[in-house]
Amino acid sequence: FPVECFADPCTVESCPEFPEAECVANYCEGCWADFYLDDEWLDCNSQTGCIDLTEIDFGDCDMALGIGWINDNCEYISGCDWVVDGIDYSNAFFDSMDECYETCVNSPPTETVSYTIQEGWNLVGLPLEVNNSSYQILFPSAIEGTLYSFDVGYNSEENLNPGTGYWLRFDGAGSNAVTGQEISNLTLSLNSDWNLISGITDAVDVANIQDPGGIIISGTIYGFDNGYAQADMIEPGNAYWLRTTEPGDVSLSSTGRQNYSESNQLLRS
Repeated sequence: FPVECFADPCTVESCPEFPEAECVANYCEGCWADFYLDDEWLDCNSQTGCIDLTEIDFGDCDMALGIGWINDNCEYISGCDWVVDGIDYSNAFFDSMDECYETCVNSPPTETVSYTIQEGWNLVGLPLEVNNSSYQILFPSAIEGTLYSFDVGYNSEENLNPGTGYWLRFDGAGSNAVTGQEISNLTLSLNSDWNLISGITDAVDVANIQDPGGIIISGTIYGFDNGYAQADMIEPGNAYWLRTTEPGDVSLSSTGRQNYSESNQLLRS
């Protein structure tokens, strides 16, 4: 029901995202400050700019608050609450890294993964987001028509998808570099039995693979280098065989990231 205002709402409210907006007091079923710009109502709670959260202490708690701009970078931020010293910072957070970088620095930073190519078959993966994922663009020296994924059987492919592992053949040894946007988290949907997978931009210890359903059979993650060998790490750019007891999802995260060699050795047959 309507209530009596004790003050003009436009004298106590502001719209910091649109300082040039005109405030119009609205007494319909309450006491509201409505802001307009060029005769259009504005949502003053929407995120329209980049707010530096570097000096804000959100508390020593593990609750995920979101992605924010801190220390000149977009980072996942944890804390106790979005409200600090009476100020609500919830609108300073973003839903994705891309949105954060687009707002704060116009474009996400790029990463480069270097590959050492061996003559013959190589097991490869794509640990970055790229504009064109065609194997002929990413690996121009590859033999045409030799990119294969595995889904119960082998399938000829034209493009690489992050998280999927591939066989790819080359006429000779050499080097290759792929540049794109970092992938820090990835969920893999696995089939029952053997799967051919790849990882994210950072190396991930196999012990840190998130497997909530317990579907990964222990000791069955293998790389290949002149013979199969059990893998301890999921290295960026490499692909691995992994066996499960049943279909399900597992996740890779850059939490607890590991350094990897600047020249990334691919696995080959």
